[in-house]
Amino acid sequence: MTAAAWRDPPSAVQALAAAGIDAAGAEIVDLSRFHDVRLAAGHVVKRLSRSARDSGRDLAAELLAYRLAGWNDALAAAVPRAVLLDERAQVLVIGAAGRPLTAFTAQSAASLGELCSGWHRATSGLPIPPTRSAGILRLPDTSPEEWALTTDAARDLGARLAADPLLSDVLREGAAAWRAGCLVHGDLKADNCVVAGDRIRVIDWELSGLGDPAWDVACVIADQLAFHTGAHIPAFVDAYGASGDSTRRRELFTIARLAHLALEQAEHTADPRAAEPAVELALRLATTRRPA
Repeated sequence: MTAAAWRDPPSAVQALAAAGIDAAGAEIVDLSRFHDVRLAAGHVVKRLSRSARDSGRDLAAELLAYRLAGWNDALAAAVPRAVLLDERAQVLVIGAAGRPLTAFTAQSAASLGELCSGWHRATSGLPIPPTRSAGILRLPDTSPEEWALTTDAARDLGARLAADPLLSDVLREGAAAWRAGCLVHGDLKADNCVVAGDRIRVIDWELSGLGDPAWDVACVIADQLAFHTGAHIPAFVDAYGASGDSTRRRELFTIARLAHLALEQAEHTADPRAAEPAVELALRLATTRRPA
């Protein structure tokens, strides 16, 4: 079946059939609370959900990342193998590349650092659309209507963060320091990785695009500080080999990413206190950061 024959978004079985995979009668497992992602016949089918369409989102950035991986060896080493890419129907089918990596080990952190550094170098200067992942940097200078937050808790927290003089200074400084130079994942963290044996692969490239490589490094650091022990941050950073001139940007972006994670917590959890640890950590780092 071709995309032209699809008047409506294809089912998982239809998408797999278009990739030459017979999934008739196969068990179909829903893998995500937020996206239309199904596991069937040893493959993952990702489609644009109705809620995503209604909110103006699409899979264009993710599909482009997999297209680039078709000729960029460093990026191909970082992503699962794609068997169907359909921009018109907004469908991605990839091989199931392993089990979710919910927490780093020193080895997996180092592996991710090497992969990330590799695709950053290999995609430097590519003329691709910008990432949409760092909007938090513009929080103090945009209106609440532009924040795309849907819950009262998240909007209230956004207003609180934007009004904080210390944090708003950090966000503005981060926006001014931003250097877009390569393909960034935009939402890099352990939860967006899968592992099979000693091989790690990065998934969920929806927010990818041209961006500052220090943002990806900061995403990993912030996630580890907010939700894990942080013990494997050195293994990741050492393997990545971040240069000295990116240290200040990495520090600014780590604080910004913590603020972003706090907003996500406020947006997606019913507990009004869930965002507070990330907020407190962001403010503490903002207080102790080195001056420009």
